[in-house]
Amino acid sequence: MSPETSATAPTPAHAPSADGPHTDHHRLRTDLAGLWGDVLGTGPVDAAADLTALGGNSLQAARIVARIRTRLGLPVTVAELFEQGTVSALAR
Repeated sequence: MSPETSATAPTPAHAPSADGPHTDHHRLRTDLAGLWGDVLGTGPVDAAADLTALGGNSLQAARIVARIRTRLGLPVTVAELFEQGTVSALAR
């Protein structure tokens, strides 16, 4: 087997599960709420709470995006984070 075929890409934390999309969506919302809370220092946030209403600023948004990319393997941008505004909207 050649090195190109033997190496595998890392599996994102949110690869589809056998439990179905509803479970995946719930898990993603839970993970996002935890990440937001870690950065904001609030503990897990309510999925409907707006980032700016929680006191989030652009530096914290950049930190949240970095954690989402690193821990969850999702290609989110700071602009998307502010456009979506809530965990629920971002998880869609």
